[in-house]
Amino acid sequence: MTEQSKISRFYDGLKSEIKDNLVSLVTRPSRLADWQQIIVQIDANLTDRERDRTRESRHVKESSSSISPPSPPVTPTPVTTSESTSSDVAPMDIDALTSLEHHDSSISSSSSSSDSEDADSSISDSSI
Repeated sequence: MTEQSKISRFYDGLKSEIKDNLVSLVTRPSRLADWQQIIVQIDANLTDRERDRTRESRHVKESSSSISPPSPPVTPTPVTTSESTSSDVAPMDIDALTSLEHHDSSISSSSSSSDSEDADSSISDSSI
């Protein structure tokens, strides 16, 4: 059997995946021993890559299982203008305003009565 027929038989028995990787081989060896070295290296590279893929898929599965499901969207509650959330603002004391108005009106009525008394006295003084 010639070297070329041995290479041909050897090539025919290769996996399709290895043959696919030989497509880019520019210079083809003329000895069977050289072919065997190339094929062993390609097979080792493909095996390593398959291990990488398995490791990557396990990593993706593990990381996706450790991710908690997304929380539901938060719906903001509307803030009405009559309520305040600031701690610096106190609610208005309506009673305080009412008592203040009452106090102001009593002051103005007493001052207006004293004004009218002053006016009366000035009129009486001028008529004398």
